[in-house]
Amino acid sequence: MWKKKQPAFTLIEVLVTIAIIGILSALGVNSYLRALKNGRDGRRKADLAQIAQALVTYRYEKGTYPSSIATSVLTSDYINPMPVDPINNATYRYSYTRTNSGKGFQICARLETNTGNATTTNSGDTQCLFNP
Repeated sequence: MWKKKQPAFTLIEVLVTIAIIGILSALGVNSYLRALKNGRDGRRKADLAQIAQALVTYRYEKGTYPSSIATSVLTSDYINPMPVDPINNATYRYSYTRTNSGKGFQICARLETNTGNATTTNSGDTQCLFNP
């Protein structure tokens, strides 16, 4: 005897569903990665402001900006711990330059995203803080 046919999905319906889930997953991962980059960039900007504040305090007390932002120079009295870039490799580091014979400074961080608000480089923006 023949059994009554039970309702089921066709192969095409299953494949279409899998394709839709794959597309949605790809969009979700892309948004997640963008959010991670924006979070790291936000931390970089906050770190620059924190380092700049420590440098200004250092100059107020010593009369000049330090020649470098090595950890031993600022961490003892001005900033502890010294902020480090979230990725901290050769591409993403904080750079410091003393200008105007120690009366000014420039501190920069390379961002992962192009915001249009900073100096654009090939693979992201560079955010800099200046103190003349």
